Amino acid sequence: MSARSIKSVDMTKLQILSGRNVNLSSNLRSLRVDQSIGRIIATESAANGRVIIYPQLYSRGEADAVILDVFVGTQRLHYPQDATMDFIRNRVWIADGGNNRVLKVNPNTKNVTVEFDDILYPYSLAVESNLGGCFVLGYADDYRRVGVLEYISSNGFSVERFEFNEEVNLSSSSSSSSSDEGLLSSSSSSGDAGFVALPSPYKVAYDASRWRCWWISGLKIYMIDLANSQIQVQNFSALGYNSIKSIEIETRTGNAFVVASDLHNDFIVELFRNNTRTLGAGYVI
Repeated sequence: MSARSIKSVDMTKLQILSGRNVNLSSNLRSLRVDQSIGRIIATESAANGRVIIYPQLYSRGEADAVILDVFVGTQRLHYPQDATMDFIRNRVWIADGGNNRVLKVNPNTKNVTVEFDDILYPYSLAVESNLGGCFVLGYADDYRRVGVLEYISSNGFSVERFEFNEEVNLSSSSSSSSSDEGLLSSSSSSGDAGFVALPSPYKVAYDASRWRCWWISGLKIYMIDLANSQIQVQNFSALGYNSIKSIEIETRTGNAFVVASDLHNDFIVELFRNNTRTLGAGYVI
């Protein structure tokens, strides 16, 4: 176990809550929060990977948690990349990158209710909370040159599929501990997936109020308006940035916030909800 831990902070008092520290594996890939009751969903990416769901209040670490790794009637998790909670329906969506599939799991019974496998190397998820589906980023080809945003329905069917030229540097054959990119290779002496660079799991976000999905590919920000069948793209290289790390939506305004970097600093950049312009940026000290 590493020294990294989850720390929960009471923002009204600016205090770290006692009894909320959990040591995390060095294989930690993504960390999500259930907005309804405060559960924490951690994805550990390894050959025998797992998803750990910590309750809002816990004192015994994993002894208080639900662990998803082995399922009846299907393969166990293999280099999972991301997991997120549909808190309205109490279901967990898992991007199981090493098995080239997306799972929907009941955390109470650990039963798999959806297994979607028409995608390669899925790595980032966003729940479509209106209808219970999920958006997932992955690839259409083994060379990972054609990116895919797949909109999966609540019962596991493809609703929409958007393909785009991926802008990921695939020249590296191994991951670096200093990189925010990670995982998955197609070759290994042991025959499993191994490791190469896949994008960060924080590359897609959904605005349920406006039916808009946002995602990152390289230095481009895509926004698709599902209600009006429109797509808007903004290129961050023209703004002087050389990487984009994550994206989130401010639900009241519909504006997007991204973490981007130039050669010297990290910035938080606010984008107008139509993805037509930036509203401001501040660098992170």
